[in-house]
Amino acid sequence: MMTDNADERAQNIRMIRNSAAAITGSPGDLQRIRALRFTKPGTDDATWQKMADLGWIGILVDESSDGIGLGMSEFLGLAEELGRALVPEPLIAVASIAPDLPADLLADTLTGALVVMPIWQELVGDASLSAVGENATLTGSADRVPSALCAHGFVVQTNDGSAYIAAKDCTIEPSDTLDGGTYSKVTFNAVHARPLGDLSMARERATLATAAYLLGAADRAFEMTLDYVKMRHQFGRAIGSFQVIQHRAVDMKLQLEITRAVLADCVAKFETEESLDARRMSVSRAKARASDTAMLISRHSTQMHGAVAITDEHDIGLYTRKIATLFNQYGTASTHRRRYDALSRTVAAMPSDQVA
Repeated sequence: MMTDNADERAQNIRMIRNSAAAITGSPGDLQRIRALRFTKPGTDDATWQKMADLGWIGILVDESSDGIGLGMSEFLGLAEELGRALVPEPLIAVASIAPDLPADLLADTLTGALVVMPIWQELVGDASLSAVGENATLTGSADRVPSALCAHGFVVQTNDGSAYIAAKDCTIEPSDTLDGGTYSKVTFNAVHARPLGDLSMARERATLATAAYLLGAADRAFEMTLDYVKMRHQFGRAIGSFQVIQHRAVDMKLQLEITRAVLADCVAKFETEESLDARRMSVSRAKARASDTAMLISRHSTQMHGAVAITDEHDIGLYTRKIATLFNQYGTASTHRRRYDALSRTVAAMPSDQVA
């Protein structure tokens, strides 16, 4: 029975990866990505609607709630394909929070009509969620909120609980990012807030999927680098024939495959562990590894391409800039290592019947 389930899951992952071609197009075709850079909001409504029509927004939502009821393994497979194509639409954040939305917000989110962006950044400026029920209001501000300009509403996590805020009631101040997207300062001035439940696991899902996105971007950058060193000639021969280049390429490939194996192990633990701390440990392990690997691939790709890598015309620069923008999202590698260490001590101190 377990073999049947594993085979079905593997088939689901292959199918979801193949479906990504409807959005990502052919490998190496980055015209859409280039056209969206440094525009506002930096995403495409038609592409978002395609994602909704394909069921991607509801990939983690139960079929009983009109989702497609797949798991984190399938979600990470999709996220990796999005990373390979540098897709800028905020599917990871929205799909991660979708399972925790109330029915009315979820229904519009799944159709693509409503884009609900989570804000997990710590609020500043006398931040508070006052009162409860229909009279609740939220005050404060959050910095470095990605994709805020395309949101119709925000789900905000505060020390007093979480709440849904309509975007029209907020002040949004965008700033350009290195990859051509935006981070925004979002300000709430005693705006009406709809209290929601605990959304902490949604952030864990988004963090794990972002690790897969980074892996996809790094893997594609590595492929482009291999192609380049095979065609770039110096001293009468392809630079890929030089031993130092070959050794570096082997190191890059090794790190990518280790990261892929780590992510596979971490998502398996995330889906099977009952202990929340053990699940969070798997997320931190995956994110720390993926962030480090993506930056290593980015640095080596730039060096092996040479000066052309820092020009805007060459596509490798799109990947290095995307990795530089995302590798610290949802926590730096060092932050996740510290969290892993702290959580591992907590889990080790638990009785064995509470860990499993």
